[in-house]
Amino acid sequence: PICLTQEELEAHPAWHGFGRAKDPHLPMRGWLAAPLIGRDGRNIGLIQLSDKSDGEFTENDESIIVQLVQMGSVALENARLFHKVQAAEQQLRRQLQLTSAITDSLGEGVYATDREGRMTFMNPAAEEMLGWTEAELLGKNNHDIIHFQRVDGTPIPREECRLLWVIGEDVRRRRGEDAFTRKDGTI
Repeated sequence: PICLTQEELEAHPAWHGFGRAKDPHLPMRGWLAAPLIGRDGRNIGLIQLSDKSDGEFTENDESIIVQLVQMGSVALENARLFHKVQAAEQQLRRQLQLTSAITDSLGEGVYATDREGRMTFMNPAAEEMLGWTEAELLGKNNHDIIHFQRVDGTPIPREECRLLWVIGEDVRRRRGEDAFTRKDGTI
């Protein structure tokens, strides 16, 4: 912080022009200022106090203004980060809307799972093909609900489920025929 007494203010070169203009401006009685410093070390503002009602500014006043600028700096940085996050969320919403428009208009059934095989997404064509809604399958393991039997109706043990292998091994492509069980039990 910078602290100037009334005497130091009157002796300061910048004060002379302002100090003489007594009619439009009352003379200041002391001045205390501290910069608002951002996380990156740059100056983002200044808090200034003047005209203490009793006496000069003290070390206690300086300590208080330092605490005030620290809280103010954190608040300004948090507000800036909050606006940045809001803008990123808005951009993400726009991207999700575009992606949804594309996947919703596909005639092919598309669904997605996480690394454990739990359903995370299903487009309308997949809902129509399987008879399940996305809401009914979200978070459920695809092997347990729609991919637990072969084309001939025999069960697929979890350890033999090729779709789970693809997920676990991070295999990008697999060719072959799979059977999916509709909500009504048909393959």
